[in-house]
Amino acid sequence: MKKHIIRTLIAVLVVGLIGYLIYFFAFKPSPDITTYNSLKSYQNHTQSNAVAWDAYNGCGYVDDESTMVKQLYTKILSTENSILEYHTLYTSFAKDVKASSQRAVNKLIKSSTSNWDSFVSSVNDANNYYARVKDTISGSSSQKLELTGYNKIVRKNLHNLAVSLGNLNMELKSFVASYVFGGSYAVDFRAVHYDMQMLAINNFLTKMQSPDVVNYEINNSSYLNTVNILASATTSITDAEKQGEILSCYQQLNISTTSDGKGETYISKVFKIKYSEQQTLAAGGTVESIFGAGGSGELLEAAQTLFHSYGF
Repeated sequence: MKKHIIRTLIAVLVVGLIGYLIYFFAFKPSPDITTYNSLKSYQNHTQSNAVAWDAYNGCGYVDDESTMVKQLYTKILSTENSILEYHTLYTSFAKDVKASSQRAVNKLIKSSTSNWDSFVSSVNDANNYYARVKDTISGSSSQKLELTGYNKIVRKNLHNLAVSLGNLNMELKSFVASYVFGGSYAVDFRAVHYDMQMLAINNFLTKMQSPDVVNYEINNSSYLNTVNILASATTSITDAEKQGEILSCYQQLNISTTSDGKGETYISKVFKIKYSEQQTLAAGGTVESIFGAGGSGELLEAAQTLFHSYGF
Protein backbone atom coordinates (compact mmCIF):
# COMPACT_ATOMS: atom_id res chain seq x y z
CA MET A 1 0.00 0.00 0.00
CA LYS A 2 2.81 2.41 0.94
CA LYS A 3 4.69 1.61 -2.29
CA HIS A 4 1.54 2.37 -4.27
CA ILE A 5 1.15 5.75 -2.56
CA ILE A 6 4.81 6.58 -3.13
CA ARG A 7 4.56 5.64 -6.81
CA THR A 8 1.45 7.80 -7.13
CA LEU A 9 3.18 10.77 -5.52
CA ILE A 10 6.21 10.35 -7.75
CA ALA A 11 3.97 10.17 -10.83
CA VAL A 12 2.14 13.34 -9.77
CA LEU A 13 5.43 15.15 -9.20
CA VAL A 14 6.80 14.04 -12.55
CA VAL A 15 3.64 15.15 -14.38
CA GLY A 16 3.71 18.45 -12.50
CA LEU A 17 7.36 19.00 -13.34
CA ILE A 18 6.77 18.23 -17.01
CA GLY A 19 3.80 20.63 -17.03
CA TYR A 20 5.88 23.38 -15.46
CA LEU A 21 8.72 22.87 -17.93
CA ILE A 22 6.29 23.03 -20.85
CA TYR A 23 4.84 26.25 -19.43
CA PHE A 24 8.28 27.70 -18.71
CA PHE A 25 9.70 27.10 -22.17
CA ALA A 26 6.56 27.48 -24.27
CA PHE A 27 4.19 29.85 -22.51
CA LYS A 28 5.95 31.87 -19.82
CA PRO A 29 6.54 35.45 -21.02
CA SER A 30 10.11 36.42 -21.73
CA PRO A 31 11.57 38.47 -18.85
CA ASP A 32 12.35 41.17 -21.39
CA ILE A 33 8.65 41.81 -22.16
CA THR A 34 7.35 41.55 -18.60
CA THR A 35 7.42 45.32 -18.23
CA TYR A 36 5.54 45.78 -21.49
CA ASN A 37 2.86 43.31 -20.38
CA SER A 38 2.52 45.04 -16.99
CA LEU A 39 2.08 48.42 -18.68
CA LYS A 40 -0.56 47.05 -21.06
CA SER A 41 -2.41 45.53 -18.10
CA TYR A 42 -2.37 48.91 -16.37
CA GLN A 43 -3.72 50.65 -19.47
CA ASN A 44 -6.44 48.02 -19.90
CA HIS A 45 -7.38 48.40 -16.24
CA THR A 46 -7.81 52.17 -16.50
CA GLN A 47 -9.82 51.86 -19.70
CA SER A 48 -12.14 49.13 -18.39
CA ASN A 49 -12.71 51.05 -15.16
CA ALA A 50 -13.12 54.47 -16.75
CA VAL A 51 -14.76 57.11 -14.58
CA ALA A 52 -17.45 59.46 -15.87
CA TRP A 53 -14.93 62.30 -15.71
CA ASP A 54 -16.62 64.33 -18.43
CA ALA A 55 -19.76 64.51 -16.33
CA TYR A 56 -17.87 65.65 -13.23
CA ASN A 57 -17.82 69.41 -12.76
CA GLY A 58 -17.69 69.91 -9.04
CA CYS A 59 -21.11 68.26 -8.83
CA GLY A 60 -23.28 71.16 -9.83
CA TYR A 61 -21.17 73.94 -8.36
CA VAL A 62 -19.12 75.14 -11.31
CA ASP A 63 -16.95 77.96 -10.04
CA ASP A 64 -13.70 79.25 -11.54
CA GLU A 65 -11.57 76.95 -9.42
CA SER A 66 -13.38 73.69 -10.14
CA THR A 67 -13.49 74.49 -13.86
CA MET A 68 -9.78 75.29 -13.99
CA VAL A 69 -8.89 72.23 -11.93
CA LYS A 70 -10.75 69.96 -14.31
CA GLN A 71 -9.26 71.60 -17.41
CA LEU A 72 -5.78 71.53 -15.93
CA TYR A 73 -5.77 67.89 -14.90
CA THR A 74 -7.51 66.76 -18.07
CA LYS A 75 -4.64 68.33 -20.01
CA ILE A 76 -1.96 66.95 -17.71
CA LEU A 77 -3.36 63.42 -17.62
CA SER A 78 -3.87 63.41 -21.38
CA THR A 79 -0.24 64.43 -21.90
CA GLU A 80 1.06 61.92 -19.36
CA ASN A 81 -0.95 59.09 -20.93
CA SER A 82 0.36 59.97 -24.41
CA ILE A 83 3.90 59.80 -23.08
CA LEU A 84 3.08 56.51 -21.33
CA GLU A 85 1.86 55.01 -24.61
CA TYR A 86 5.07 56.16 -26.30
CA HIS A 87 7.23 54.54 -23.63
CA THR A 88 5.11 51.38 -23.54
CA LEU A 89 5.69 50.77 -27.25
CA TYR A 90 9.45 50.97 -26.80
CA THR A 91 9.49 48.61 -23.79
CA SER A 92 8.36 45.82 -26.13
CA PHE A 93 11.83 46.02 -27.73
CA ALA A 94 13.75 45.84 -24.44
CA LYS A 95 16.63 43.37 -24.18
CA ASP A 96 18.59 41.92 -21.25
CA VAL A 97 16.44 43.67 -18.66
CA LYS A 98 17.62 43.45 -15.06
CA ALA A 99 15.14 42.20 -12.48
CA SER A 100 15.81 45.26 -10.32
CA SER A 101 14.72 47.55 -13.18
CA GLN A 102 11.54 45.55 -13.68
CA ARG A 103 10.77 45.76 -9.97
CA ALA A 104 11.28 49.53 -9.99
CA VAL A 105 8.82 49.98 -12.87
CA ASN A 106 6.30 47.51 -11.45
CA LYS A 107 6.34 49.34 -8.11
CA LEU A 108 5.37 52.58 -9.87
CA ILE A 109 2.73 50.80 -11.98
CA LYS A 110 1.23 49.47 -8.75
CA SER A 111 1.26 52.97 -7.26
CA SER A 112 -0.45 54.44 -10.35
CA THR A 113 -3.05 51.68 -10.32
CA SER A 114 -3.83 52.35 -6.67
CA ASN A 115 -4.08 56.09 -7.28
CA TRP A 116 -6.31 55.53 -10.31
CA ASP A 117 -8.67 53.33 -8.28
CA SER A 118 -8.79 55.91 -5.47
CA PHE A 119 -9.57 58.65 -7.99
CA VAL A 120 -12.36 56.64 -9.62
CA SER A 121 -13.85 55.79 -6.25
CA SER A 122 -13.79 59.41 -5.05
CA VAL A 123 -15.44 60.73 -8.22
CA ASN A 124 -18.15 58.09 -7.99
CA ASP A 125 -18.71 58.97 -4.31
CA ALA A 126 -19.01 62.67 -5.14
CA ASN A 127 -21.33 62.08 -8.07
CA ASN A 128 -23.53 59.67 -6.09
CA TYR A 129 -23.80 62.06 -3.15
CA TYR A 130 -24.74 64.95 -5.42
CA ALA A 131 -27.38 62.81 -7.13
CA ARG A 132 -28.98 62.16 -3.72
CA VAL A 133 -29.06 65.77 -2.52
CA LYS A 134 -29.22 67.91 -5.66
CA ASP A 135 -32.94 68.63 -5.27
CA THR A 136 -32.59 69.90 -1.70
CA ILE A 137 -29.08 71.34 -1.54
CA SER A 138 -28.72 75.10 -1.04
CA GLY A 139 -25.86 77.57 -1.12
CA SER A 140 -25.20 77.49 2.62
CA SER A 141 -26.50 74.10 3.66
CA SER A 142 -24.53 71.41 5.47
CA GLN A 143 -25.04 69.32 2.35
CA LYS A 144 -22.99 71.78 0.33
CA LEU A 145 -20.22 71.63 2.93
CA GLU A 146 -20.23 67.85 2.73
CA LEU A 147 -20.12 68.01 -1.05
CA THR A 148 -17.15 70.37 -0.80
CA GLY A 149 -15.44 67.69 1.27
CA TYR A 150 -16.07 65.10 -1.45
CA ASN A 151 -14.65 67.47 -4.08
CA LYS A 152 -11.48 68.06 -2.06
CA ILE A 153 -10.89 64.30 -1.94
CA VAL A 154 -11.35 64.14 -5.72
CA ARG A 155 -8.74 66.89 -6.23
CA LYS A 156 -6.31 65.21 -3.85
CA ASN A 157 -6.64 61.84 -5.59
CA LEU A 158 -6.39 63.48 -9.00
CA HIS A 159 -3.20 65.23 -7.94
CA ASN A 160 -1.73 61.97 -6.58
CA LEU A 161 -2.59 60.18 -9.82
CA ALA A 162 -0.87 62.84 -11.92
CA VAL A 163 2.24 62.70 -9.70
CA SER A 164 2.44 58.90 -9.85
CA LEU A 165 2.08 58.88 -13.65
CA GLY A 166 4.82 61.49 -13.90
CA ASN A 167 7.10 59.36 -11.75
CA LEU A 168 6.30 56.28 -13.83
CA ASN A 169 7.14 58.06 -17.07
CA MET A 170 10.44 59.31 -15.68
CA GLU A 171 11.38 55.77 -14.64
CA LEU A 172 10.35 54.45 -18.06
CA LYS A 173 12.53 57.05 -19.73
CA SER A 174 15.56 55.56 -17.95
CA PHE A 175 14.31 52.03 -18.65
CA VAL A 176 13.97 52.67 -22.39
CA ALA A 177 17.33 54.43 -22.53
CA SER A 178 19.07 51.50 -20.80
CA TYR A 179 17.42 48.50 -22.44
CA VAL A 180 16.32 49.75 -25.85
CA PHE A 181 18.79 52.45 -26.90
CA GLY A 182 21.92 51.20 -25.21
CA GLY A 183 22.21 53.90 -22.57
CA SER A 184 20.85 57.03 -24.26
CA TYR A 185 17.32 58.31 -24.73
CA ALA A 186 15.79 58.24 -28.22
CA VAL A 187 16.99 61.26 -30.17
CA ASP A 188 14.08 62.61 -32.20
CA PHE A 189 11.78 65.59 -31.79
CA ARG A 190 8.91 63.68 -30.22
CA ALA A 191 11.16 62.06 -27.62
CA VAL A 192 12.80 65.30 -26.51
CA HIS A 193 9.50 67.18 -26.62
CA TYR A 194 7.93 64.54 -24.36
CA ASP A 195 10.91 64.78 -22.04
CA MET A 196 10.51 68.53 -21.71
CA GLN A 197 6.78 68.10 -21.11
CA MET A 198 7.56 65.65 -18.31
CA LEU A 199 10.00 68.11 -16.76
CA ALA A 200 7.48 70.97 -16.93
CA ILE A 201 4.57 68.92 -15.56
CA ASN A 202 6.58 67.37 -12.74
CA ASN A 203 7.90 70.79 -11.78
CA PHE A 204 4.41 72.28 -11.73
CA LEU A 205 3.05 69.44 -9.57
CA THR A 206 6.01 69.76 -7.20
CA LYS A 207 5.59 73.53 -6.87
CA MET A 208 1.91 73.09 -6.28
CA GLN A 209 2.70 70.80 -3.32
CA SER A 210 -0.97 70.25 -2.56
CA PRO A 211 -4.22 70.45 -4.54
CA ASP A 212 -5.59 72.63 -1.74
CA VAL A 213 -3.49 75.53 -3.03
CA VAL A 214 -4.18 74.87 -6.70
CA ASN A 215 -6.11 78.13 -7.07
CA TYR A 216 -3.07 80.19 -6.11
CA GLU A 217 -0.79 78.41 -8.55
CA ILE A 218 -3.29 78.58 -11.39
CA ASN A 219 -3.91 82.29 -10.95
CA ASN A 220 -0.22 82.94 -10.35
CA SER A 221 0.67 81.09 -13.57
CA SER A 222 4.34 81.01 -12.56
CA TYR A 223 4.72 77.43 -13.74
CA LEU A 224 1.41 76.51 -15.37
CA ASN A 225 1.95 78.58 -18.52
CA THR A 226 4.98 76.46 -19.38
CA VAL A 227 2.83 73.33 -19.21
CA ASN A 228 0.17 74.93 -21.41
CA ILE A 229 2.61 76.16 -24.08
CA LEU A 230 4.30 72.77 -24.42
CA ALA A 231 0.93 71.01 -24.57
CA SER A 232 -0.18 73.29 -27.42
CA ALA A 233 3.13 72.84 -29.23
CA THR A 234 2.63 69.06 -29.40
CA THR A 235 0.53 69.48 -32.55
CA SER A 236 1.44 73.02 -33.65
CA ILE A 237 5.18 72.59 -34.24
CA THR A 238 5.33 70.55 -37.43
CA ASP A 239 8.02 72.45 -39.35
CA ALA A 240 11.05 70.17 -39.72
CA GLU A 241 13.52 73.04 -39.46
CA LYS A 242 12.03 74.32 -36.22
CA GLN A 243 11.86 70.79 -34.81
CA GLY A 244 15.52 70.33 -35.67
CA GLU A 245 16.36 73.62 -33.98
CA ILE A 246 14.61 72.56 -30.77
CA LEU A 247 16.25 69.14 -30.90
CA SER A 248 19.70 70.71 -31.26
CA CYS A 249 19.09 73.07 -28.31
CA TYR A 250 17.87 70.19 -26.16
CA GLN A 251 20.98 68.15 -26.93
CA GLN A 252 23.24 71.07 -26.00
CA LEU A 253 21.45 71.61 -22.70
CA ASN A 254 21.12 67.93 -21.81
CA ILE A 255 24.48 67.90 -20.01
CA SER A 256 25.48 68.06 -16.37
CA THR A 257 25.83 71.40 -14.61
CA THR A 258 28.88 70.03 -12.76
CA SER A 259 32.29 69.09 -14.13
CA ASP A 260 32.07 65.54 -12.75
CA GLY A 261 29.03 64.86 -14.93
CA LYS A 262 26.85 63.86 -11.99
CA GLY A 263 24.95 67.08 -11.46
CA GLU A 264 21.50 68.13 -12.60
CA THR A 265 21.27 68.82 -16.32
CA TYR A 266 20.81 72.29 -17.75
CA ILE A 267 17.65 71.15 -19.54
CA SER A 268 16.17 70.17 -16.20
CA LYS A 269 17.15 73.48 -14.57
CA VAL A 270 15.64 75.68 -17.29
CA PHE A 271 12.32 73.90 -16.83
CA LYS A 272 12.34 74.60 -13.10
CA ILE A 273 12.53 78.38 -13.38
CA LYS A 274 9.43 80.56 -13.53
CA TYR A 275 7.58 81.23 -16.75
CA SER A 276 8.62 84.90 -16.58
CA GLU A 277 12.29 83.86 -16.48
CA GLN A 278 11.76 81.56 -19.45
CA GLN A 279 10.27 84.55 -21.26
CA THR A 280 13.42 86.49 -20.39
CA LEU A 281 15.51 83.83 -22.10
CA ALA A 282 13.20 83.83 -25.13
CA ALA A 283 13.73 87.59 -25.43
CA GLY A 284 17.51 87.18 -25.44
CA GLY A 285 18.21 87.85 -21.76
CA THR A 286 19.91 85.66 -19.16
CA VAL A 287 18.91 84.01 -15.89
CA GLU A 288 21.68 84.49 -13.35
CA SER A 289 20.67 81.52 -11.18
CA ILE A 290 21.58 79.22 -14.08
CA PHE A 291 23.96 81.03 -16.41
CA GLY A 292 25.39 83.82 -14.24
CA ALA A 293 25.29 87.55 -14.85
CA GLY A 294 27.37 87.37 -18.01
CA GLY A 295 25.70 84.31 -19.44
CA SER A 296 27.40 81.11 -20.38
CA GLY A 297 28.14 81.19 -24.08
CA GLU A 298 26.61 78.44 -26.18
CA LEU A 299 24.52 77.06 -23.32
CA LEU A 300 22.80 80.40 -22.82
CA GLU A 301 22.23 80.76 -26.56
CA ALA A 302 20.73 77.27 -26.69
CA ALA A 303 18.29 78.11 -23.89
CA GLN A 304 17.36 81.41 -25.54
CA THR A 305 16.75 79.73 -28.89
CA LEU A 306 14.77 76.89 -27.29
CA PHE A 307 12.22 79.11 -25.57
CA HIS A 308 12.05 81.50 -28.49
CA SER A 309 11.29 78.59 -30.83
CA TYR A 310 8.45 77.49 -28.59
CA GLY A 311 7.01 81.01 -28.58
CA PHE A 312 7.49 81.95 -24.95
